[in-house]
Amino acid sequence: MAVSQPATVIWIRRLLALGCAVVVAVMSLLPGDELARIGFKVYNDKVYHGIAYFSLAMLLALGWPRWRLWAIWGLAFLFGAGIEVAQGMTPSRSFDVWDMVANGTGALLALVLVQGWRCWRRR
Repeated sequence: MAVSQPATVIWIRRLLALGCAVVVAVMSLLPGDELARIGFKVYNDKVYHGIAYFSLAMLLALGWPRWRLWAIWGLAFLFGAGIEVAQGMTPSRSFDVWDMVANGTGALLALVLVQGWRCWRRR
């Protein structure tokens, strides 16, 4: 049986999830030279994608604990796909299928951990 969380905790988690989505969108759509100007060095952007969507999926799962994990993964993946399409329409960024794979993998890893945590808590 799931333990209910206080409403304020849930709302804080939801605000964090929405804030994370905004940060991911802004960082994904900023021109690459602008990212370099503010000191964001790109060593391996697939790792950054994985971390961003790991964080987003984790916060979504914590903020909406009654949602099915496959639905959270789908939402995170579709959000990432939308960002990739939007990048393809900008002059300084480009669409990359491998970024979508990294996004989906990061989100999946977070949700595997959430599922493991949920199973452990039920014992």
